Amino acid sequence: MFFAQMYCYGSDLNAVGITGIRGCMGVVYACAGRMYAIHIPPSTSDQTNALAASAFAQCVTNHGDGGAAAGDLFFFLAGTTRPTAISEARHITSLIGPGTATVFRIMKGLGEGSGGNHAELTPSILVARGLPPQYKCLANDDYVGGDFNAEGQYLGSSGGIDSSKVPRDCVEGWTPMTGENCYRVSIR
Repeated sequence: MFFAQMYCYGSDLNAVGITGIRGCMGVVYACAGRMYAIHIPPSTSDQTNALAASAFAQCVTNHGDGGAAAGDLFFFLAGTTRPTAISEARHITSLIGPGTATVFRIMKGLGEGSGGNHAELTPSILVARGLPPQYKCLANDDYVGGDFNAEGQYLGSSGGIDSSKVPRDCVEGWTPMTGENCYRVSIR
């Protein structure tokens, strides 16, 4: 299992996730061979967002995945944060060429301010084979050391963030993303 933390990307055969996406965008590409994840913090620079998209697409193609409608691409956001998310998602979609691409905005279960621009709680994301995408709000001490490190980092230092961290409990307490708690937009 791999969980992407700020500026990091990587993959696993069966399950990936993204830690704390308060203003960030988490991206997961799931195809037959592997699952990939990247954590993209907010940026006011189109160049930085393009760098993230390029690094993630390169990670996918380095493994021989992507293109020819091979998999499903998911984008995750908390509430109404990141107004440029749809255009960012379209750019990443054009680089990877998935069969489907869906943007999920988590609108409930984030405490005070859920569905807005500054929710009280920060969700982490889990995508595992055979299950719908899920989210869970975690405190910093709800993460423990994991077994897999990031395959790469697309921008400078991650500020000392240990990319081998995973949620303490990857089984219980996760909320499936549905039309009741998420706003979904299909972009492909």
